[in-house]
Amino acid sequence: MAIRVPLLGLGETKSIAVIHRLDPTATRSFDPPGEPTSGYDPEFDEPVVYDSGTSRLSARHELPLVRVPCQVETPTFEHLQQFGPGIVENTALVIVTHRQDLQLLSLIDPATRACLIKKSDRVSAIERYGFPGVVQQPLAEDGLYVFEIRPGSWGFGPEGHDLEIIFLEDRAKAVSSKA
Repeated sequence: MAIRVPLLGLGETKSIAVIHRLDPTATRSFDPPGEPTSGYDPEFDEPVVYDSGTSRLSARHELPLVRVPCQVETPTFEHLQQFGPGIVENTALVIVTHRQDLQLLSLIDPATRACLIKKSDRVSAIERYGFPGVVQQPLAEDGLYVFEIRPGSWGFGPEGHDLEIIFLEDRAKAVSSKA
């Protein structure tokens, strides 16, 4: 029998992350007006931005939003240091989710048991737990994007960890369009 680690606290410390998962297939197959013939930039491997005639639009297509129970953490300044050249962790927020909640929301792949929240998925709002639509934490206009997902609570739960730690930042990262 596995020991489970719950999200800490009751409703007062829980929040709801409103997550919009990137739909790579729809984004890739989208043909924006003009030169690009795909919704993905082949060099940067990210959704293209195109001119609609009146404004700039993104070719990004998303799956329907899902509200995920979570705990919100803010990283300390020391955790935001730059470590050498390359990718810099510029995390704005960290959300901690429980695999049981993700399972109930069909966000765990039944075959591989991998979390289906991926890099470049978007969090548009942090809502108050038990009050859908009541924004607890205002975010930038487009929201924040998933930078990295790490397992947490090692040694607990039937799969060896119960928590998924999701790092968010203000800009989407390149993600393989071959999904």
